[in-house]
Amino acid sequence: MPHSKYISLIIIIFSLSIAVHAQDIPSFNVVRAGSGTQNVIFLAGLGTSDKVWDETMRSLCKTRSCYALSFSGFAGNAAQDDPSMLRWENDVVEFIKSNEIDSPTLIGHSFGGTLALKIAADHPKIIQRLVIVDAFPSPGALQNPNFKSRKNVDCSPYIKQFETMGDIQFLNYMRSMVSQMVTQKAKVEKVLSWFVKSDRQTFGEIYCELMNTDIRENLSSIVSPTLIMLEPSFKSKETDVKAQYVSLNGAEFRFAPKGLHFLMYDDEDWFLETLKSFLDK
Repeated sequence: MPHSKYISLIIIIFSLSIAVHAQDIPSFNVVRAGSGTQNVIFLAGLGTSDKVWDETMRSLCKTRSCYALSFSGFAGNAAQDDPSMLRWENDVVEFIKSNEIDSPTLIGHSFGGTLALKIAADHPKIIQRLVIVDAFPSPGALQNPNFKSRKNVDCSPYIKQFETMGDIQFLNYMRSMVSQMVTQKAKVEKVLSWFVKSDRQTFGEIYCELMNTDIRENLSSIVSPTLIMLEPSFKSKETDVKAQYVSLNGAEFRFAPKGLHFLMYDDEDWFLETLKSFLDK
């Protein structure tokens, strides 16, 4: 079926805020695709566009109602004055409720995966299924076994680090990061373009919050069947990886045969086959 037949782009301006802001910037933009009785919501990662899901949506959304969310300040989206993971979580939940999206499957990559876990833990009744793509409930603990989340963490050093970089320095820094996340050269350039178009203050703030996140104990609240898809390098750390999810009952782990962080690009066939199998259960 031609792409235009089943993908209709609907940019939904959606913003909920208790405070009054100088600009009414939405927490995220939404691209809608397909139609069907099964609802699927895709959450893009840090600095990433909703277009990261294009190939996945072409395959999955012929018979499903799909929504791809990309967050404010990322990949050229307008930035909010005060972005936060909590604000974005609340707005995603309100989006689901206000649009009467019944029993959706939530699929999140990277930062989007951690956010998906938090949503499913805090609001277990509204999520039908959960798919986590190369993400963890406590990214900091994966790097440091003695990691402890801090209350009221100061994110200004992260923000300053990004904001004080010159454009060339920022480009080279991001290129170094992305080259360790994607194997395909063409996709490296695509992801890099999203990163460098991102608002640096937002990038620093959300990265800081992500690295300070620890919701491992909250996972026991999740009742949704959960698929966790991970890049092959984590296979050698399987014990530590599964320890992050020990409170999540019945989680299904799948390690990709090849690729890096962007599994939907680096091992597309495996990614789609594994995802379809889970969604069709």
